Amino acid sequence: MHNNNNNNTEELITYLLQYGISNRMIAIVEKQHIYDEDLLIMDRDDVEHLFKNEYGFTFRDRKQFWKILQKIQSNQNSNIEHEQIIHSSAILEHIYGFADEDIDNNDLEEQQSITSPSPNTNRQSTIINFFDNKTSNDNSNNSNSSSYISELSLSSDYVFTYPSLLPCFSANIIEALKTNTIHTHWTLFINELARWVMSIKPYLREQHEYQAIGQTLYEKYPSIGTTGPKPWSFLCRSLSQRIRTERWQRRKTLAARKQKENEIQEN
Repeated sequence: MHNNNNNNTEELITYLLQYGISNRMIAIVEKQHIYDEDLLIMDRDDVEHLFKNEYGFTFRDRKQFWKILQKIQSNQNSNIEHEQIIHSSAILEHIYGFADEDIDNNDLEEQQSITSPSPNTNRQSTIINFFDNKTSNDNSNNSNSSSYISELSLSSDYVFTYPSLLPCFSANIIEALKTNTIHTHWTLFINELARWVMSIKPYLREQHEYQAIGQTLYEKYPSIGTTGPKPWSFLCRSLSQRIRTERWQRRKTLAARKQKENEIQEN
């Protein structure tokens, strides 16, 4: 599987080079072990994250990379069978509807309305509605969530629907959520949420699933929200970025482990 990914990535990198992307940018892509499927679903936020100012890159560099990557994504997706797209037919750059100038100004307000599709109704009917029981406390909700998760057949087939399951956060995060101080613990909060999501569905890409999680959390803990028509959008962006970063880190670790095993075998 990884051999195919490496071959496809080399092909996509060749395209990037042909379009004028610098060797420094290509080196970062390779160092991060970003494979073909990652390139095909990368969004503008990913580009901003990879090529930061402190690395010596400019806004012009990032804009050039992003526009070229969009062309490659469009060409590749038109030639890939539906099964190979793996839930990314909409491409993640459309998830949160941010225009270029909004990202440049760090404006968190969405510019377009997003309507969540209706997922599998049978799955939705089995989801615990945490808002039906007004008297239940956080501990009972977390207990229900953990109990339900243990009964799930965890796989990429699972669909997060609204209202979504909620994780059992650590005591510090629960306290921050209750006292409206969660933004001082944002990184830890997103890390806990991302690990929980990936334990259920390692490759979460669908727009409506992120929104189901974000909206459920916002309605339970309004302090996570920001201004805009969908106050949970910033959380969704943070979560999707963390999940992709975590996936890349895991692949990097796996690649290093395999390289070490190969070196041992060769010796």
